[in-house]
Amino acid sequence: MTNTTAGECNNVMTNTTSCECTNVMTNTTSGDCTNVMTNTTAGECTNVMTNTTSCECANVMTKTTSGDCTKFMTNTTSGECTYVMRNTTAGKCTNVMTNTTSRECTNVMKNTTSGECTNVMTNPTSGECTNAMTNTTSRECTNVMTSTTSRECTNVMTNPTSGECTNAMTNTTSREGTNVMTNTTSGDCTNVMTNTTSCDCTNVMINTTFHECTNVMKNPTSGECTNVMKNTTSGDCTNVMTNTTSGDCTNVMINTTFHECTNVMKNTTSGECTNVMTNTTSCECTNVMTNTTAGECTNVMINTTFRECTNVMTNTTSGECTNVMKNKTSGEWTNVMTNTTSGDCTNVMINTTFRECTNVMTNTTAGECTNVMTNTTAGECTNVIINTTFRECTKVMTNTTSGECTNVMKNKTSGEWTNVMTNTTSGDCTNVMTNTTAGECTNVMTNTTSR
Repeated sequence: MTNTTAGECNNVMTNTTSCECTNVMTNTTSGDCTNVMTNTTAGECTNVMTNTTSCECANVMTKTTSGDCTKFMTNTTSGECTYVMRNTTAGKCTNVMTNTTSRECTNVMKNTTSGECTNVMTNPTSGECTNAMTNTTSRECTNVMTSTTSRECTNVMTNPTSGECTNAMTNTTSREGTNVMTNTTSGDCTNVMTNTTSCDCTNVMINTTFHECTNVMKNPTSGECTNVMKNTTSGDCTNVMTNTTSGDCTNVMINTTFHECTNVMKNTTSGECTNVMTNTTSCECTNVMTNTTAGECTNVMINTTFRECTNVMTNTTSGECTNVMKNKTSGEWTNVMTNTTSGDCTNVMINTTFRECTNVMTNTTAGECTNVMTNTTAGECTNVIINTTFRECTKVMTNTTSGECTNVMKNKTSGEWTNVMTNTTSGDCTNVMTNTTAGECTNVMTNTTSR
């Protein structure tokens, strides 16, 4: 859609002033930006990040003025960044992260100044960082992790010094790692790496003891694991690994006790889970796992009690959920699930009261909504969003009450919106957002000022 006023924003971010963005749209005024669009002025931003000044970014777009960035391009002026771009000066940022000063980062790019970091590069100095992190001083990090001191890491690189680390892990000392590689010294690791000693970790997780992992490789010692294979010994794991002991975790999450998970594999012990499979016992989980006790969560979310979920799977116990199925008991949901009671939530969101949602399904109680369905009552929501009162939304649907919205349609009354839509009044919102008042927003974000 096209936003008609300034201050629009896009997926998973908060625009300040002159930082409009949308998911797949072009704003018509200054500061417009989209997930796949061109920003025209400075201060634009893109998916999952907050641009300040001189930190424009877009997911798959090219800005035409200073601060241009694209998903697969190099910015030519200062402050430019992209999802897969190269920052030229300090303070750059990329998808899912905020760079401060002298902390450039991108998803798949190289910074040219001190503190450079990329998702697929080698940082030459301390303070490097990669996607989805904020480096302080002498704290290198990769995707979703913070290194302590003298711990450089990248997503697909080898640090030349001790304490290297890769995506989503914290190296202590002598623990080098890369995304899909083996370090030549002790404690080497990859994106879902293989550490030969304790404290190994996988992609966006920290293993405690004896949890070796690799992305698509085998470790030569006990605890071998790969991205698409079974672990043969205790503590094995994959990209979203299967730990057989306590402290196992999956991609972008930390399991506490007895929560084994893998990306596309089965665990051989209780608590098996995969990214695209059905768990057979309690404690099962997937890439977005299912915990059987309180605090269970799905993909980027925390479920409370008896709310097991997987990414694309069905749990066989109470609280079952799948990506494209109906829940049978209370608290069940799918990746973008259907909650049948209050407090249910979907993928990357927490529903409060009577705000059930699913990805491609219908809830059976009031407040039903799906990713591609019609909400029937007030307070309904869609994938990754929290609707307040009278703000129903779906990805590709029309609400039947006030506050209707669809993915590709215009709103008819106040508070209506769509995923890729045009808001007509204040407080409109789209998929993956929270509408307040006079603060329209788009996918996965909340505008802070009236926009």
